[in-house]
Parts: sequence; structure tokens; C-alpha cells
Amino acid sequence: MGIGLFLLCVSLFLILKQIKFSTNKVETLGKVIFIRREDPVYKDESAIFSPVVEFNDSEGNIVQFECIGSAYKFGLKEGKTVKILYDVNNPKSALIKSWWRRWVVLIVCLFFGLSFIYLSFTHYT
Repeated sequence: MGIGLFLLCVSLFLILKQIKFSTNKVETLGKVIFIRREDPVYKDESAIFSPVVEFNDSEGNIVQFECIGSAYKFGLKEGKTVKILYDVNNPKSALIKSWWRRWVVLIVCLFFGLSFIYLSFTHYT
């Protein structure tokens, strides 16, 4: 049950983080200027791809940020225009507008957290 409670706490933290981010977000367009490839440390691992995106904030400043890396490129390539969400107070706090990138970790933590708690009550009580 301890793991389940930990994962539920992580889920709550991620929900609060998304709510806080959503209150100050601005949507705009950005351009993938390059995709950084990080080669694996071990031979059985996949390479990690981290797109670097450039956009203009609401004041006209050019801002660059690097997305969290992934083993998949999600159809991103250099020169592609993408929708960006960024924090008005901190434009470098930005992300590519994608349901998958924003919610998948939260959903996985919530699912496994609830599963561990359910199993601990049904099998150990």
C-alpha cells in the first residue's frame, strides 16, 4: 500500500502542477530548430531525442527551450511548426502542446497507485 500512496501523492503533485501551469499559459506557434540526439550509454538502450523549439513570446522576444527527451520523435522534425504553451511569467517554462506529453505520466501514476491500493485492500485484509 505504501507504493500506491506514494504514486497517488505523485499524481496529486502532477495535477497541481498542471493546474498552476494552466492558469498562466499562453498558446503560440514555435518552430523545431533541431532535434538533439543523445546516444545510449548501454547497447540495449534506445537513443533519446530532445527537440529544441524556438518561438516569440508576447513581448516579441525570441525564446528557445528543449523538450523532455523521448525514445520517439513523435513526428517532429527540424523546421516543423508546432503549437507551444508557455508561462507568461517565465517563457522558458514552455512545452509543445500535446495531450500525450502533458498527461501520460499523471495517468500512469494514478492508474498504478490506485491499482496497488486496491490490491493491498483486496488481498491483504
